[in-house]
Amino acid sequence: MGVYVHLSICPEGIEPTAWKDFYRQAREFFTGHPYGLCGLRRERIKGTSRLVYSRQLEHEPDDPAQRHLRISGDLASMTNAESFCLYEDIGHYRTSSQPDDCTDFLHSVIEGDHGVAVFSEKTQGRPYHFAVLAVAILAEGLFPGRALVSGDINLDQCREAMAALEEQCGICVPLPLLVDVDRLYAALVAPAPSLEAIVGYVYAAGANPEDRIRVLQRHLPRETLLDWLASQLGEYDGAVTLGVIRTFRDWLNAVGDLEGLIDAACFRSGGPKLAPDQLASALVTTGVTLDPQRLDGLDRLDRPAATPDSVYSQFGNAMLDMMGASARNCRYRLGVAAVVACLRERFPDQGDACRELIERKTVALVQQLGDLGAWATRTRDHADSDAETGDGESFVRHLSGDPLSPGQELVLDTFGARLGPVWAVWQSGLVERVGNAVEARHRLLLRAAEHRSLALTENGWAWIDVERDVEILDLLLLLISEHDNAEIFVNVRRGLLEHRDLCYALRKRIACG
Repeated sequence: MGVYVHLSICPEGIEPTAWKDFYRQAREFFTGHPYGLCGLRRERIKGTSRLVYSRQLEHEPDDPAQRHLRISGDLASMTNAESFCLYEDIGHYRTSSQPDDCTDFLHSVIEGDHGVAVFSEKTQGRPYHFAVLAVAILAEGLFPGRALVSGDINLDQCREAMAALEEQCGICVPLPLLVDVDRLYAALVAPAPSLEAIVGYVYAAGANPEDRIRVLQRHLPRETLLDWLASQLGEYDGAVTLGVIRTFRDWLNAVGDLEGLIDAACFRSGGPKLAPDQLASALVTTGVTLDPQRLDGLDRLDRPAATPDSVYSQFGNAMLDMMGASARNCRYRLGVAAVVACLRERFPDQGDACRELIERKTVALVQQLGDLGAWATRTRDHADSDAETGDGESFVRHLSGDPLSPGQELVLDTFGARLGPVWAVWQSGLVERVGNAVEARHRLLLRAAEHRSLALTENGWAWIDVERDVEILDLLLLLISEHDNAEIFVNVRRGLLEHRDLCYALRKRIACG
């Protein structure tokens, strides 16, 4: 799982001077970004090296062939993920194997056979996602037909990124092709609207699946549209999988055509030819048999349209779908009676059996979704009332002087109880090894951080570099030496290393223990 932003180009079709100008605009946007973007770099110090999340975004500035920007996160949210690199020299992306002709660039990139990746990394939905996306959109706008943006993006994210470009740099660019569903349809389907072309369009479009279906509905005859739907459902070989349920739900949310769905799923050539009981069960799972009024608490699971996915949301949504809670996302809710009436019309001999199955399964679904809504309400209320939600990230985002929340107090108490029993032995071992020498501790700390590939911001390293308190340095060494990859430990340790006041708070707890 992961949240990606891709930028592919046909470098042979881009003039070197034009690419350099794009690089300049990207540099101005990145360096002036209000989030305080940072890049991961390695710096030499005291005979070793360390990793730094640095405000200095440009690397190799004195070498035109290697000069590049590196973006890994931002200092406002103190979050980071993978590094995105952009080179000033277009020659960096040119290879002898790349064709000179960019005529069929769009089709070949979609098919995975052509194009050079400028970047194809994971933002994991962190705030810098929008900055990287904005620069990718700028590239496509400057080099139409020779640059293409894709990834885990949607229309609302692109509009937000474009607004930032305009506000910060005064640059206006068009929507990326893959989220501009009407323009993409015109490019891929309109010239020859075959079933193959429609499938390629749906696969390529980076927009909400429902938006794709609405575009198809606007442009295609209903018979052609239902043939496409049947072919999509037929790919699952008659099994009612999560893919079938999502396709059902997307179709109903987009166009509200239950009769057409029944036709494609049960009767049309190329479709799965589902039996009435399979169809009835699948319809319940989509949520269409629920009453129109949404169950309490489910709105707490909604994510704003412009908010990128995260690994947590991807995993959580997949788990909820596998648990049978896919209906939480259904907006086209007709109720039991309306769905049963529709099935009776198409399957008169199985009408009573379908009614019994739908009524029984809908009761169970309402109970399941009610429990889910109650859990979501409790969880969101807790998250709203306490900065610490159980993953330790609040410690990384901590601002000096801010009071600790009850959740943060509990986490530090737990850390204190964990480290307390080994504290005296740890200190005596360090004294035995280096005495009370501060500089020796600094050298040990740098070596340990390098061994762990531990990265901190410039501010984090700055306070550690001038720290003279032996006990605090001993505590930092103990934290770095702990081999624990659990998310909460990694995040809390990062927060402690970034913020001196948190270290002192933990040291007091160890002393009291």
